[in-house]
Amino acid sequence: MGDGWKDNALRSLINFLVYSLKGICFLNSVDVFYFVTNTQTLCNLFIEIIEIVGPNNVVHIVTDNESNYRAAGKLICEKYHTISRSLCEAHCLSLILKDIPCMSHVKNLADHASSITVFVYNHK
Repeated sequence: MGDGWKDNALRSLINFLVYSLKGICFLNSVDVFYFVTNTQTLCNLFIEIIEIVGPNNVVHIVTDNESNYRAAGKLICEKYHTISRSLCEAHCLSLILKDIPCMSHVKNLADHASSITVFVYNHK
């Protein structure tokens, strides 16, 4: 699994984790700030990790939902026919939940609820 995140300096990092019957193992962390937008370079990074683990030992990869990760995952599956891929469900849900407060009816409801809360606390 490639777990993408940003550190306090806003550098893009990927933690590579290996899941097996014995548990989860941290494999490597890579600063991808300079090439995270390049699909082929990102694909090559995943291929390098797959080769370290051994293609016969990798059955599935999980990546972020961003277009460059999706494209890299597709290239990996074309190269290794025995490896499947999926998008990180937590990342997908995060993207969906991030948009909910922006919906006008939800924002209006939240603002109204906030006003009621302030009123109640001010009139104890």
